[in-house]
Amino acid sequence: AGYKIEGLWISGIQRRLTAKNLLFPVKLVKSLWKARDIIKKFQPDVVIGTGGFASGPLLQMANRENIPTLIQEQNSYPGITNKLLAKGANTICTAYP
Repeated sequence: AGYKIEGLWISGIQRRLTAKNLLFPVKLVKSLWKARDIIKKFQPDVVIGTGGFASGPLLQMANRENIPTLIQEQNSYPGITNKLLAKGANTICTAYP
C-alpha cells in the first residue's frame, strides 16, 4: 500500500529471569518514545494492534493520545501484551468465541 514501515526496538520479556530481561526496560522506554513520534508524524484516526509485544508501545501511546485503538486477537487465549492493553482498547476483535 506504499506505507513506510518503521520498526521499534522492542522484544518480548522472558518469563524467567535472564540477562535479556535487564535490557527490556530500556527497549520499552525507547520504543514508547519512538511510537509517540510516529503517531505525531502520521496522525492516525485509529491504531490497530494484531497482538504481540511489537504492537504494545504503539497501542499504549495511541491510548495516551486518546486515539481510538482496536486489538485483534487471533489466538484462543490472549497474550500478555493484549491482556495489558485490553483495558484501554476501544474495540477487541477475536478469532474465537
